[in-house]
Amino acid sequence: TPHNKTLLHQTLHALDEEPIDSSEVPDDAKRVSLCDITPLKARTGYGKATRDRVPDASVLLCAGGTIHPRGFYAHAPAEYQWTLDGSWKSFEVGAAVADGHDGSVGFSITGDGKPLWQSKKLKEGTVQPVKISIEGVKDLRLLTNDGGDGNRTDWGLWINPVLAR
Repeated sequence: TPHNKTLLHQTLHALDEEPIDSSEVPDDAKRVSLCDITPLKARTGYGKATRDRVPDASVLLCAGGTIHPRGFYAHAPAEYQWTLDGSWKSFEVGAAVADGHDGSVGFSITGDGKPLWQSKKLKEGTVQPVKISIEGVKDLRLLTNDGGDGNRTDWGLWINPVLAR
């Protein structure tokens, strides 16, 4: 469809852009995709930690029946970590299990070592929207864990992660 072609184009364009260090984000930027900032740590339970794609032939981030141009592949157990400057006010993201994978995944977000948000166990087909305050946070972590049934197909995704001031 034309919509899917547009999303594919956006994804491929995003893959061409190298992420920057968090210190290089302009002070006047009101919103920025976390995909555009280099993580301090990025590890997954299976495959390579990737942004804006999954590490297999399907390439695209598909969840809830929709292709998403931005996000992180986070097969459980996974951890992504960023160092921030404490100036961001909020963080928005979607937590999901990749379409075509029947695992169950738990997602959580911590700021400066404190829990900021935790999901219920998620399965394929749903994108759980999240919007939380991260005022003053300097250490942001996105964590993905097995939902209790083994991690064989726990293809977690963090969809369209955006920091806002």
